[in-house]
Amino acid sequence: AERAGLPTGMDIVIGTIIVLMVLEACRQAFGLIVPAIAAGLMLYALLSSYLPPPFFHTPISYAKVISWSAIAFRGIYGMFLNISATYIILFILFGGLLQATGVSQSFMELGKAVGKKMRSGPGQTAVISSGLVGMVMGAGVANVAFTGPITIPIMKKAGYSPNQAGAVEAAASAGGQIMPPIMASAAFLMAGLLGITYGKIIAFAAIPGIIYFLSVGWAVHLMALRRGISAGVGKDEKIDYGMVWRRFPIFGVPLGIVIVLLAMDYSATLAAFCAVIAILVLSSLRKETRLTWTRLVDGFRKGCVGASGLAMAIATIGVVSSMISLTGVGVEVAFSVEHWSMGIPFIAVFVCMWVTILLGCGMPVPAAYALVAIVVAPVLIRMGLGDIETHFFILYFAAFSTLSPPVASAALMGATIAGGSYFRTAVEGMKVAATAFLIPWLILWNPNIIGRFTGFWTGLSSVAAAVICIFVLQTGLFGQFLLRLGPLERIVFMVCSALFIAFIVTQKGLLFFVGMAFFAAILLEQILKVKMRQARTIIAPPLSHVRKGESPS
Repeated sequence: AERAGLPTGMDIVIGTIIVLMVLEACRQAFGLIVPAIAAGLMLYALLSSYLPPPFFHTPISYAKVISWSAIAFRGIYGMFLNISATYIILFILFGGLLQATGVSQSFMELGKAVGKKMRSGPGQTAVISSGLVGMVMGAGVANVAFTGPITIPIMKKAGYSPNQAGAVEAAASAGGQIMPPIMASAAFLMAGLLGITYGKIIAFAAIPGIIYFLSVGWAVHLMALRRGISAGVGKDEKIDYGMVWRRFPIFGVPLGIVIVLLAMDYSATLAAFCAVIAILVLSSLRKETRLTWTRLVDGFRKGCVGASGLAMAIATIGVVSSMISLTGVGVEVAFSVEHWSMGIPFIAVFVCMWVTILLGCGMPVPAAYALVAIVVAPVLIRMGLGDIETHFFILYFAAFSTLSPPVASAALMGATIAGGSYFRTAVEGMKVAATAFLIPWLILWNPNIIGRFTGFWTGLSSVAAAVICIFVLQTGLFGQFLLRLGPLERIVFMVCSALFIAFIVTQKGLLFFVGMAFFAAILLEQILKVKMRQARTIIAPPLSHVRKGESPS
């Protein structure tokens, strides 16, 4: 690094070997797409002087390409790998140790306990347990594979179709990637790119994450009503309440320590370290959760394997970032986005959305987020959009690319476990998680949604409108409320959601009150229909009670 500008021949040889090893390790961990982009940009840097405009660039030597990639404190050894080695590995170890204690099983029992009290109980079991597991696992497909074999059979037994069961599990597991504290390990990269603390990032993520899971829970409830599911988990489904009381504190206390320390502006490193110590202490209090040497080593092994694979992807993104800076590709892409969008922010954001979804189909979430954040985010910020809001927008679409075509990897895993159709599971998953593709837009146009309140009442009304909006939107999509909705009623619900969206964007109070009026009208209409149906049931006795030959009247 001391000779970064004047590398020797041996430096170049060693640097080349390091680059090749990192690219190959990334390929083995996450496939070909990320290393192919890095290799393509390195090749472009070497050959750009032979290309016609606008691809032409002044000659760049092989020594300079390797120096920027693997010798100086940039590229592989740049900011991204430093974040991975300093913060990400500690939180991934945190998740690995939690799994080694068996605390994840208490998430399942807690989900079943809550679900047993509700009509849509089996589906809520998946939402709660997968959401909690996702908070410490931070990987959508792995989450489906971990919780799906337990939650999906429960849903199918209760009356959900295989496609619906797989979709609910996929939607809940994907949501775990946007929930603190792990947030698919992308929160640390976001903090580094924005130059703010990790604690602020997870604080901003809390409100939209809760809104998302409320929407998924409501969608699951509507699905149960539409299919006529009347029971909760079921009388034959045993719930180990003792396990919840014994094991859940091993998760809750360390999580509380992380939140408190970050709120007090202590470093994320200290917070993660204290959380790990808390896990070791609390798990040792009971024999069933005590970490034997075998379980302790296995927990660290799982954490290190996950962290090392992710570190290789992040190091490869470091190479991509350095090549973008060296060749000026970022400037060219930014100019192209501004040109194609004609300077209209909405079009530029729409392009950004699809680029993020497509990259997210073949990359881990942190890599897809970082790549788009490096190249496209500066353009959107120059157009006047908020920096934090823009980065959250990108992160959300990177995370939920696991639900959306053309790949929908979380839906594929859910369909495989449930024995359903991949395509139909993906479609159902998009319906259940519809608000996942709306919330990022709301964040972008209204910072109150992530807790950056511009005023108490403004912030409160914006969050309230967002919650009501996702409820009426899901109701319209599923065509179910207190009773099944007719076409006109569904249109009214969709119009109502559009009014709340318009209020969130424009902050014009009239839109909020008109939306509430529409909602109140349709609610009253549904209540009257229920009352009339109950009255008819009381007046007219069941036909089975009428003797043969007698008139029902």
